[in-house]
Amino acid sequence: MRKGTNKRTNVSYGNPIIADIEHQKMMLRHREQLKKMQCSIDNNPPAPQPHLQLFGRDYFAKKRATTEAAFQDLKMIQSIARTMTRPVEAPRGLPSGPIKSLNHSHRKKELFRITMENHLLLERLEKTQPMMNNQKLEEEAVARRLHMINCSYSARRNGLYDDLLGKRTHKLKLSKTGAESAPTLPAIENQTHATELPPNVVPDPPAEVAPAAPVAARRVATGGDDEVVATDEEVKEEYENEEFEKEYEEEFEQSDA
Repeated sequence: MRKGTNKRTNVSYGNPIIADIEHQKMMLRHREQLKKMQCSIDNNPPAPQPHLQLFGRDYFAKKRATTEAAFQDLKMIQSIARTMTRPVEAPRGLPSGPIKSLNHSHRKKELFRITMENHLLLERLEKTQPMMNNQKLEEEAVARRLHMINCSYSARRNGLYDDLLGKRTHKLKLSKTGAESAPTLPAIENQTHATELPPNVVPDPPAEVAPAAPVAARRVATGGDDEVVATDEEVKEEYENEEFEKEYEEEFEQSDA
């Protein structure tokens, strides 16, 4: 045994914990060295040396194959030309000249039928009209946007739909103020004021007055031929209604535009 060696443990360190730590450090350094290790064998292909060879190894083989392919193409073209230019010899008993196809008339009829069907299809395509109504789609979009307004409280509160809501409230106000016709007032009947009469006097019964019929009823009663004289109030009401309808239609068209 050497002098000065540790006799207390079977390791070279005084504490086994320190020995484990140092062993782990040594293994970590070993792994890092293995990761950084590079191959010492050069696997790259050899560098080209064009000054040593004038042509490639397969230069003559490629040249011979190209020449043979060109020669074969030329022979094929010549055989096709001879076949196309040879004279037509009719068999015995048949007239000389080009032989007419046996189904020529049938092919002609089929071609004519196909052409007419194509013309009919072209006319149908030219006369087709769109199946979607743009006005209806716009109305559906406006209605969908109104539903979105009702669903989105935050957007309505932030003022994202003020333009649409303003137009809608304006139209509702107009319809409430002038679009609805004024209700017809009941006819004023002759009313007798209660007066004090002697006990022996019996009052006369009130005279019955028929209510004034409207203009349309009077026209029906007269048969539509007689002239009906309308009152000043009825003429004024009809004039105001016509003027309001014109203004409402113009404003509606401007809002849509």
